[in-house]
Amino acid sequence: MTFTESITGLDGKLFLILNGAHARWLDPVMMVFSNREIWLVLYIGVLVFISKKKDLKTMLLALAFMILTVTVTDQACDFIKMAVGRLRPSHSPQLNGIVNLLEDSGGLYGFPSNHAADVFGYAILTSMILKCKPYTAGIVVWAALVSYSRIYVGKHYPLDVLAGAALGIAAGFAMYLLFVWIRKIMFGKDKKRHAIYN
Repeated sequence: MTFTESITGLDGKLFLILNGAHARWLDPVMMVFSNREIWLVLYIGVLVFISKKKDLKTMLLALAFMILTVTVTDQACDFIKMAVGRLRPSHSPQLNGIVNLLEDSGGLYGFPSNHAADVFGYAILTSMILKCKPYTAGIVVWAALVSYSRIYVGKHYPLDVLAGAALGIAAGFAMYLLFVWIRKIMFGKDKKRHAIYN
């Protein structure tokens, strides 16, 4: 057995453990976290918070980078999915009838997870912009719960989620650096504190 096969095997076993750990009261909760439409409430809340702390231009720049970050992570995941071609557990012949699937089976491939990449990219970018510890703690917990929900509802293996989270974190950091650079150009000076809220 190769190293890759060993890792994949462990990933499958861990998926079955996590996906099989269900509770009736938890099913609808995890489905809410897994639902992208629900995220809009959070995104709007963050924008309102930013608008109360800074001017319109800064808020619009932050909004542009939020959208850009999620777009980049989403497109990168789609590209990797096609290149790697790893079947979702919901499409795996070996797991047919075993997966506890709470949603539709989704697209054919699942590595890496778009949800995990998108939420962690957004979490890292906004937490670095806001520089607010309570917000950072809350948004990271939220991102982790969204990512876990993808395993719970039967759409992704743990490795899919970890790869997506890593991609999102890297994208979030990169986009923040670009945000600082663009803001420096727009406002004509480099503020020592690259934060909308301290």
